Order: sequence, then structure tokens, then C-alpha cells
Amino acid sequence: MSDIQRGGRRVAAWRAWSRRLVWALSLIVGVACLGGVHTSHAEVKALLSISDFEREQNAAAIAAAQRSASAPASSISDAKIKLDAYQSAKDARGTTSLLTPRIVNGVLTGGYPAVGALLKSTDGQFDVYCTGTLIGPVTMLTAAHCLSKDKMAKNYLVFLQNAGIFETERVAIPASFRFPDWDVGIVHLKRQVEAIAPMPVSAHPDPRPGSEAQIVGFGRTGNQNFDAGIKRTGNVILKACQCIDANSCPKDGNQLCWSFDQGLAAPSRSNTCNKDSGGPLLFERIRGQVPDVVGVTSGGTDTDCTVNDQSYDASIFKYRKWIALEAGLDLGKRATTFALLGTEGSEVLIQMGTLTPSNRIDDYKLTVNPGVARIVITVNAENASTIQGLKIAASMASPQTLLGLTCSNVNAPHFRACVIDQPAVGLVNLTVGGSTAGTVKYQITTTSLSKTIVK
Repeated sequence: MSDIQRGGRRVAAWRAWSRRLVWALSLIVGVACLGGVHTSHAEVKALLSISDFEREQNAAAIAAAQRSASAPASSISDAKIKLDAYQSAKDARGTTSLLTPRIVNGVLTGGYPAVGALLKSTDGQFDVYCTGTLIGPVTMLTAAHCLSKDKMAKNYLVFLQNAGIFETERVAIPASFRFPDWDVGIVHLKRQVEAIAPMPVSAHPDPRPGSEAQIVGFGRTGNQNFDAGIKRTGNVILKACQCIDANSCPKDGNQLCWSFDQGLAAPSRSNTCNKDSGGPLLFERIRGQVPDVVGVTSGGTDTDCTVNDQSYDASIFKYRKWIALEAGLDLGKRATTFALLGTEGSEVLIQMGTLTPSNRIDDYKLTVNPGVARIVITVNAENASTIQGLKIAASMASPQTLLGLTCSNVNAPHFRACVIDQPAVGLVNLTVGGSTAGTVKYQITTTSLSKTIVK
């Protein structure tokens, strides 16, 4: 059965972070309280029955791309080409392309509810492409390079662990975008996100070199680990930006920089990597208060995101006027239909699980308390291996009856989101199921909300 400490990324490690995550951890009323107890639900498991499938492989292409990716990069542009070559081989195995500019040595997190995954469609199938931060009920901040190659809104979805999957109305990037400058973008959603407070966008000058900041993202963990899709977090120490060459020159004022040193235990020194792009760089100006978004993850000098990589984020302060203009009146607003996360009337539970060829179904228990008007259930899985038929099912424990779920109807194999409106009070059995040719870790999050209007 699932164990919240599997995978070597101990959740206990981020508990030491509680001082910095007071505002977020207040949401996690009981980490791992979706009890890891196997139960027998014949009706539910029959509903989740899935056939086997074979994983596609292209060993020759992968080997050739790995050789290309191992050559030294003379610039960020070269790094782009190398990673594109390596990822092209992965495309032959049915995975979605990484975007070249990019949490390594980080820890798993269920906090930062405003940080979500930006999913992109490749041949009609959506998978994690970048990360983003909710800055208004219908506005997500991300990186321009995540949107610049394809501005078709229908090709993007936004996944939020505590809210579900959202379609995109339109996307926008600055006319002046020339990577790495002006690497900020906005995703406008078709419907508003309930219960999640948007992250505040910094209106202050950039933190000075030597300042400690936090990174959050759904990206991969570096080296040749293609395991994006799980939310992780870590710390960085900012430093002065350094030019790589005349054409690739992050500059103080335009970017915020750091060098990755893996010598300290996670999450003391961490790094961003591919698909963390667009995620936030967070800075606490006053300890214990909600941090500001001071940067947007942009890029780095090492395609493997390993030791001595110089990573950099777009400066929010530099581009704050464009962000405010594009976000408009939505910036900083809060939706008011349901109780805000972290307040009375909301409860968030999160658990880690693992699906394998021999373990296709995991079971959990959830207690529904009086006054709950909606339960949001989401699953986000790493894309180390393809999942076929990822599903969520729910039933009341007594009497044992299936519950009607309203689930997102999108082709996103590693992401699933369902809602139960007006749930009955009592014990609910939850089942996560899917067929995979390899080992796939996932996060399951349940968010219980009362319909208290927050003013």
C-alpha cells in the first residue's frame, strides 16, 4: 500500500520547513490521513479494471540523443539544442516534449495551493509542460517561453491539486520577449478557481544576493530523470548573475540568479529543472507571512540541472507593469463561493502512492464531516512511465454504494480531477487505479470545502 515516505523524498524533511510554510501547512490538517488501508470493494475495482499494455521503446534513438546530450554546451542556446535532441528520442516513446529552459534536491510538498501544473497537448494528449502560479481567480502567471511556440489556448490546461483541471481562454506574452529577457507570460482561464488565495506579486525591488528564497514546481529531478508531474519544493541562495557569453547573459535587474550546490541536505540547497519553468521564486520579506512571488523560473546553464548549474528567474519587479496590465482587475482577487483554504470550513489531505504492473489499485479512506458542500479529489502522477486509464472511484463505506463523481473529461494520462457535490456525512472509500508498464509515483489530494462565503 502507499507510503508517504516512499521514493526517498521524505515528507518529514519538509516538516522542518514549517516556519516558512505556516500559511501553507495550515491547509494540511492531516498529512497522510487518507489512511493507507486496503479494503475490498468489488464494485469499485470492477469499475477500474484495465487491460495491460506494452511500453514503446526506441533504444537506438535514445542512445544517439544521450550521446548528443553529453557533449559540452558552450551557451544556453547549445543547451537548448542538446535537450531538444534528447527529448526527441523520448517523444518516440510517447512522452510529451520538454521545453528547453526548465526541483532538484527538493522535497515533496502538498502546500502552495496556488502553484499548479501547466499542461500542454501533443497530438491531443495533455501532459505537464511547465509550472505556473495563480495570481487571480482566472489568471495564472508562467514563463513566456512556455507559451511562445504555441499561442493556441485550446492546447493548454491548468491543473491545481486543490481545485481540479481548468480550460484556457487565452494566453499572452510580452511583445518584447527575447529569451531570457521578458520571460513572463499569462494564462487566462475560462472559469474561476474557487477556495485558493492567489499568490501576491511583488511590488518591491529584487531581494539582494545572499537572500534565501524558495522554489516550487512540477518539474523533473535532474540528471536523466524524466519524472516530472509531482509537486516539489526547495531553497536557493541568490547570487549575482553572470554572463555565459555575449548572446546568453542573464543580468541583475532582469533576472534573479543562483548556483546549485547539492552539498547540503534537501531542501537547504535545491535547483529548478525542466517543467519547473514558469513556477514561482518566493521570498518572505517578513518571516511567517505569505511570501511574495519575486521571480518566474526561466532557465539554467546545465541541461541536467546538476551541481554548478547557474539557474535564473525572470524578475517580477522588472516586469511588474506588464503583468499588472495583462492581469487587469483580476490581479489579487479571490473567488468567494466556497471557504478559503486555510480558514474554518476547509480541510486538505494529501498522500503519496505508487502504481506498478503488479499493483494497479490503491485504496484510501476519507471522513466527510457535517457542513461539507464539495470535495475535490485530484491525482497527479510522474511521467516516468505511461499510465493507461488513470481513474478515481468513490463509495460510501456504509451502506456500501458507489458515489457519483463529476470528473474532468480530458485526455491527460497522468492527471485526474473529480468532484463530489453535497456529499453525505460518513466514511468514504476512495480508489485510485491505472495500468502502467513501470513504477509510477503519484500524489492524491482531497480538498473538503464548506459553502461559507468569504468576504
